[in-house]
Parts: sequence; C-alpha cells; structure tokens
Amino acid sequence: MADIFIAYASEDKERIKPIAEELKKIGWSVFWDHTIPTGETWQSYIKKAIDDSRCMLLVWSFTAVNLEKHFWLSEEAVAGRAKNILLPLKIDLVEPPFGYTTLQTVNLSNWKKNSSDPEFQKLVRDITLKIDSSETHPKEPDPVKVLPAWLIVLVATVAVFILIFFAPVAYKFLVNSSRDVTPPRVDALKPRETKLDTVKVVAVKVAEEKPAEKKLTKEPHARKEVIKEKIIVPPTNVGVPKTSEIPERQMKIGEDYGGGKIAFIDSTGNHGLIAARTDLPGGDGYTWDAAMNGCTNLKEDNYRDWHLPNKEELNKLYLNKSTIGGFASYNNGYWSSVEGSAAARAWSQHFSDGNQSRDSKTIERSVRAVRKF
Repeated sequence: MADIFIAYASEDKERIKPIAEELKKIGWSVFWDHTIPTGETWQSYIKKAIDDSRCMLLVWSFTAVNLEKHFWLSEEAVAGRAKNILLPLKIDLVEPPFGYTTLQTVNLSNWKKNSSDPEFQKLVRDITLKIDSSETHPKEPDPVKVLPAWLIVLVATVAVFILIFFAPVAYKFLVNSSRDVTPPRVDALKPRETKLDTVKVVAVKVAEEKPAEKKLTKEPHARKEVIKEKIIVPPTNVGVPKTSEIPERQMKIGEDYGGGKIAFIDSTGNHGLIAARTDLPGGDGYTWDAAMNGCTNLKEDNYRDWHLPNKEELNKLYLNKSTIGGFASYNNGYWSSVEGSAAARAWSQHFSDGNQSRDSKTIERSVRAVRKF
C-alpha cells in the first residue's frame, strides 16, 4: 500500500519528481511513476494503486487542465473523490477545470523545492490529516465462523455419554457423603468457661468486699490535704482547630512554582503540570532529537526532572499560553514527545491556531519543557 497517489499529466513528470522526493523524505510511500508493468492493463493497475492509497494529490498545470486530452486524469480524480482522499494542488497559475473550482487548492506555482516553504508545509499538514482520518476508519467485522455439522454432532454425542455414565456415580457419592455427617454433641454447643470469665468473677467479688472509703472529715486541715491530691487535667484539644477547618493553599494557573509556571491543575488541586518560564534558547532552531535532549538535560531552580511534553500536555500549554507567557509571538510550532506512525515523523502543535500535525523530525521547531508536581 502506498500512502500517497499522485495524479498528473504525463508531460509534467519531471516537475512532479521533486515533490514526490520531498514527500518520501518525510517518511511517506509515494506512487507517482505510472509506467504500466508488462502484462498489466492500465485500468487494473491504476485502480489497484488508487484503492490501496490513503491520499491522492491531483496536480493542475497548464497541460493538465485540458481534460479532453488527459481524460484518464479525470477518471483518477473521480476515483479519489469517491474515496474522500482527494487533495488538489497546482504547479502553474491556472484555474482548475469545471467541477473542481470549489475545492481548496494548494498553490505550489512559486515553490523553489524548499521543504520549509509555507505552502509546502500546508500541503504536508493536509496530507497528514487525510492519512490520519483513513487510519481511524473501522474495519469490517470478521464473519462468524460456523462449526461443521459433523463436529457439532460429535460434541453432542460425547456430552450425552458423559451425562449418562457419570450422573449415577455422582448421585451415589452425594448420598453416601450425607450419611457420614454426624450431628454435633449437645455439650459441644455449650459456651466454654474461660480464664477471662474466672478473672471477671474474682474481680467482682473483690470489689464487693472492698471497704468503703472514709468520708471527708470536717476538720479544715484534713479537707485541705484531700484537695491537694486532686489533679485536674485540661483537655488536650482546647484551642486546636479541626483538620477540616485549616484552610488549604489555593494554586492557580500562571503562578510561579516548582521552577516554572503552573500550566495545569488536576481535580485534587494538589497536582498538575509546570511549564518552564521560557522556551529553550535558540528560538525555533530545534529538530525533534535536539528538543528531546534539551529538555532531558535542563536544570531550573535545582529541578532536573524536565521533559518534552506529550500531545495532551502540549495542548494544555496552548490553551493557557497567555497566562503562562513567554511563548514565541510569531507563527511557529512546538515539538511534542509523541512520535508518528512513521519513524521519521513526530507530532507538533502550532500555537497560532492550535492545530496539531505530524512533521518530519528534521524540521526545526520551538521547545518548552515541562515537569509534573
């Protein structure tokens, strides 16, 4: 299966080659050389390639817009549109033919074979969305397997045989077991007298035989001595507030804490995510590998457990970017630690619109480290 099928006029083959090569560098497989192998027909070969692809690039040029001459290009476009994988682009300043003018089209007419070109980057993001959406389509359930009739009959026969043979044996065993059960002795049901009960009886008798304490005499000096021996112990919890009455410290987003700024607080109010106060130095000059190493080696206020945020953590930074502060003011993306389905790609997020996309790891982005608390 090829990730991308490129439909174009054969006269534009040399102009299509650089586009296909750049897409391959990102990690996608591309079907663009439409040379029909020996023994194959155009209809069967191209149809299978379209059915196996997950995105189709329809390339318009001065030559390609003449669909009367390039009728097969129209048929390929219809097949891609039916699968909802069609992405139009133009390499010349032309208007697409009737029926395709309402589709959003990427403009590569001024492309200088530069992968960082804004229009080429837009094409990469659109392709990523198409491929990702095709990966989420549910598969058809496997058909229910039915056992052969002879196997069903065999299993039923064995079950009946077991029931007939073992049922009498099991019944006889249960009857004999019930006869062997002897009732408990009556004296065994009586409560046994323990040493503790004996101690209780002795204690009661001693208490009854203990002489009554002498009454307080009327002499002043005797009363004074008795009062001296009386000790008053105040309760230990007087003036101490209950645990529930002690107010807890309230944290908030953007507060300076734990070596950075609080970016997220969970439902307990005691745990969450801390973002570094600023981006890693160097602006948007970090490849994905450099971003991972930069966060791992970061030390802020003696904290060393920094890491590159995952997709969910990076989105929390985007949602609270104004409160946290310090993010790049220009239209740029930030790396996440999550890799794409292809080993050469990883996820990033554009803080201008919040869009997340899978980009080549060699593209340079900005980096903001985070740690948990």
